[in-house]
Amino acid sequence: MDRSEPAPNTRRSSLLPPLSPRVIFAPATLIFYGLGLIAASRNSYDELEVLGYVELVLGILASYFMGAGLLFWVIGFGLGHMFFGSYLHYKYDKAS
Repeated sequence: MDRSEPAPNTRRSSLLPPLSPRVIFAPATLIFYGLGLIAASRNSYDELEVLGYVELVLGILASYFMGAGLLFWVIGFGLGHMFFGSYLHYKYDKAS
């Protein structure tokens, strides 16, 4: 084999490993859900924008730490909604 040719099964075009759709699913859903919450906050509670940015940041972090998608889902969709729902309940429902 000539030294100028790459070894078999190597890729020249990218330094990143190939990504399966399962690995990209958690960060993508967090990112797009966050963008949806930011857009929906214009017609609903203004506080939704904060939750949208939290979900967006979690999605970006989950895309960096690819193996921890379930952990970021638990933080974003689980804990984030519980804290946010409690906050909205005490702000609006307890006041009346």
